[in-house]
Amino acid sequence: MATQAYAVERIDIGRILSRTLGAIGRNPLLYSGIAIACLFLPSLVFRFAVIPTTAPGAVVAPLTLLPYTIAGGLFSVILNVIAQAMLTHATVTDLSGSRPTFGDCLKTAMPLILPLVGVGLLVYFGIVLGMVLLIVPGVIFALMWSVSVPALVEERRGVLASMARSRALTKGSRWRLFGLFLVAGIILFVPPALIAGFATRLQGGTIPSLLSPAALLGGAVSSLAAMLLATIVAATYVELRTVKEGATVQSLASIFD
Repeated sequence: MATQAYAVERIDIGRILSRTLGAIGRNPLLYSGIAIACLFLPSLVFRFAVIPTTAPGAVVAPLTLLPYTIAGGLFSVILNVIAQAMLTHATVTDLSGSRPTFGDCLKTAMPLILPLVGVGLLVYFGIVLGMVLLIVPGVIFALMWSVSVPALVEERRGVLASMARSRALTKGSRWRLFGLFLVAGIILFVPPALIAGFATRLQGGTIPSLLSPAALLGGAVSSLAAMLLATIVAATYVELRTVKEGATVQSLASIFD
């Protein structure tokens, strides 16, 4: 499939979404498999192993769950950067006209796991710090570093260099990216939040049973939403490289050869 550089100055949101849906549509089993294997199942195991069980009808104080919430957030960051790396490989490979496989995606991500975790944690804590400082800095940091993981996977840069690369690529496009990620976030994450809230209400404010249909459905929908967002990020990286540097998808995919 031929891909040419687009001689335009601004990123095209429609093209990003088209590439995202096209890549997933051509490889539905691969993308859903990455969501299940890298996001849903590990999260389920983590909740079984770490989060304490409560007696039926017991109300759990929010502060009691704070350590588990923090641990869960850090674990989620690690899972998401690994999934993001695999989905970056899958998306770039697909858009270049080749067929990605789960094994190839895993082989791409695993050697980079330490720098991936480093990028994930630095971006996470940077955004959290920015949110504490009146929210706006956190949003700016999130947009600046939004393609740090694809830059690491595609260009084999170090942790800080990948974050700097993301900052350079997103410069001049952050308002459009803000609109893209805001709409995508609302569409992708509101339904899982509603399902989780419904499951909690059914159990009177206790921690929802891990194997209840509502909890399992909420976890599955959340994992699929995270997969979709990660694929949008990968397609955004491709778009930024195409628009700013005239790169073709084939040249981006050559790193995997």
